[in-house]
Amino acid sequence: MNNYKQSVSLQNLVRLIQDHKIFLDRLSPQIIEAVKKLGAYRELIATEFVWVMNYDDKDELVKNLQELNELGFLFAGGGVGWTAADVFGDLIEKQGVNINFKEVRWRGPSDCFIIER
Repeated sequence: MNNYKQSVSLQNLVRLIQDHKIFLDRLSPQIIEAVKKLGAYRELIATEFVWVMNYDDKDELVKNLQELNELGFLFAGGGVGWTAADVFGDLIEKQGVNINFKEVRWRGPSDCFIIER
């Protein structure tokens, strides 16, 4: 396991996977066109626009997450509940896929670290 401290300016996060949607956060300007090609779009939730990707089934979810991983996205982890990193880790384990990804965890508002999984 490789831990290292990261600055507050984290970019390109898979924040949440819920209700057949993958929620993306902190997209860098350079990555926006790439995620649009994968089907991502901006959706108004409450009073904020967020980047979202839809999926129909587990196979499509795995495919989308692998593509985001290849683009260098970090997967939110730690905290309470079933995190994006937990979902991705569980899916690739069940499918017997041997890939690594990076999970980001927070100790505080501007204190986070990354784990290679």
